[in-house]
Amino acid sequence: MDRDKVIAIVLVVGFAFLIIALFGVAAITGYVLFFTSPEPAQAASGANDQPAWKPPVTGNVGIQSANADGQTDESQSDDLGNEEEEEPAPVCGNSIKESGEACDANSDCSSTQVCNNSCQCVDKPVERAKVEGLQIEKIVSYWCAPDFNGKKGLAAKILRFKNTGTADFTYNGEVQISAETGDTRDSVVTNSAFRFTVKAGKTLDIYGTNLARSSAPFIFLGATPTKTKLTVDFGPTKYIEYEYTLRANDFASVGCL
Repeated sequence: MDRDKVIAIVLVVGFAFLIIALFGVAAITGYVLFFTSPEPAQAASGANDQPAWKPPVTGNVGIQSANADGQTDESQSDDLGNEEEEEPAPVCGNSIKESGEACDANSDCSSTQVCNNSCQCVDKPVERAKVEGLQIEKIVSYWCAPDFNGKKGLAAKILRFKNTGTADFTYNGEVQISAETGDTRDSVVTNSAFRFTVKAGKTLDIYGTNLARSSAPFIFLGATPTKTKLTVDFGPTKYIEYEYTLRANDFASVGCL
């Protein structure tokens, strides 16, 4: 083979390899562009999709709202930097006097008051005490009340008190005498002219005429033989009690059967 033929063959083979290489480069480039290029909409918008810059909102800002005519009304909003926090509700019993509370401890009230469960000052409850040495000795006289609030029954006309103590007992004021027999209740007070004084070791009788209820000068006890309780109050703080079982003989003694 002569030299010219060899050169021709080499040139043809080299050209063929060059053509193949160009096709390979084109294929690879197309593949890369196809799988890595952005969506058409994104590519079209590009940098124009960046949001426009707005100044920061501070202080009072106007709020616009459209009305029925399509016009806008501007109203002033609250100052965002000066919102007031709600005051917490007061807690009664935490030893702190708070808004709406008159007290949270007894020391917040006067000497005659106490602080109740609603943190309000109220009068102290009255402390009652029995009178030592004073007692009702007995019911001296009965009477048959023909019609007391629609009931016929036994009544006490004379009560005898006895002072077994070593000191005289005197009370200047109305003395209230109450009777409780089953579901029957009665209560009377002494009149203004009566003075309750029982010397030590002595007795005192209270009559119907000493009572303020002149229309029914007695203490109604009940309509049947049963237990009765008499309570005598000397003002709001002192009292005595007397319990007695009414007997059939008590009713019979005054013809009240």
